[in-house]
Amino acid sequence: MSPLETQKRLLIAESEVNRANLATGLAGLSRGVATIVAGASQVETLFSSLASVLGFSRAAAPPAAKPELLGNVITVCTSLWQMFRRRS
Repeated sequence: MSPLETQKRLLIAESEVNRANLATGLAGLSRGVATIVAGASQVETLFSSLASVLGFSRAAAPPAAKPELLGNVITVCTSLWQMFRRRS
């Protein structure tokens, strides 16, 4: 095997190691983001409950806002579906 072929194989092997390290790092980052999102959701729930107990409730949405709410629910569900498809 020539020195050039040896160098080429070493570079390919190094590239595979770097790719594996990147995948591991991104998986760790993904778990960190998921933890932050879960914590933010818990804080939002806590503040919402506290506001409700203290009487700072939101004003009732007008009946015309129902289609907008449905659109928001569909958008969130679509985003979640795409996120879970990427993880698989």
